Amino acid sequence: MLSCLAKLFTMKDEAICTSRVIVKRIRKIRESKHYSQEFMARRLGISQEAYSRMELSETTPSIKRLLSIAQILEITPDELLFTSS
Repeated sequence: MLSCLAKLFTMKDEAICTSRVIVKRIRKIRESKHYSQEFMARRLGISQEAYSRMELSETTPSIKRLLSIAQILEITPDELLFTSS
């Protein structure tokens, strides 16, 4: 049972790390397009505070929200979720 818990915590840490990488990528692309957090929040139908919390990794965006963000940023979901080699 202890090894199962250790594996669960490792998976959770990896998910958090991945989420942080994705939101850093979102911020970098957003800034490269000169889009403000307010602009993104309006397009997503959320408050600027909620959007900011996502970029600060205080909240984790849902898959649906990530797809919407990719569309707003005019990139594919693959470009948002995966690093290019």
